[in-house]
Amino acid sequence: ENPDIVLLGHSFGGLTIMKWLEEYYGEEEEEEGESDNKQQSINLAGVSLLCSVPPSGNGPMTLRFLFRSIRDSWKITAGFVLKKAITDKANCRELFFGGEDYDNG
Repeated sequence: ENPDIVLLGHSFGGLTIMKWLEEYYGEEEEEEGESDNKQQSINLAGVSLLCSVPPSGNGPMTLRFLFRSIRDSWKITAGFVLKKAITDKANCRELFFGGEDYDNG
């Protein structure tokens, strides 16, 4: 017997799970027998998405953020793309926790 599983997805992992669920469970037009076989192969007990990328992707969100604050967009780009968050404690703290050292302990 297949055990019940819970899928956990963070960030792009959440997007991946949503797309998989869409493909795996979303086909209403399939023949009934084929659909039943798919659902019997996995006992999905639940799904948890943590800070997931929206199903539409992160492009629209990124553009909204860019138009809202060029300064903050640069901090995000420098921190993640240029990997500045690895070596710059202040940049890392601001990206992951927000605020100053004294705000977050």
